[in-house]
Amino acid sequence: MLHSSQLTLGSPMRRRIGVASCKYDSGRHAVPQVYVLSCRALGIGCDFETRGENIEAVMKHCAEHAMLLRGVKSFGPELYLKMRSQMKTVEE
Repeated sequence: MLHSSQLTLGSPMRRRIGVASCKYDSGRHAVPQVYVLSCRALGIGCDFETRGENIEAVMKHCAEHAMLLRGVKSFGPELYLKMRSQMKTVEE
């Protein structure tokens, strides 16, 4: 489980940055992709949306939002799977 104590301002978990995801168009040119998740996609009446270069970054942004602004104490596997299932990939 992810706990709010893991997301302090200077923590390594907040500072870690992942590798960008790309797919290739028909001419074999890299097309950058980002992952997107919003509270609305999860059925929550909130306008928060986050984008990231990888799934881990998006999940951390969402966890930070939920813990710091919504009072969520921890995330279990059910919430993680729900969040992961609603995550979209878009081309930039």
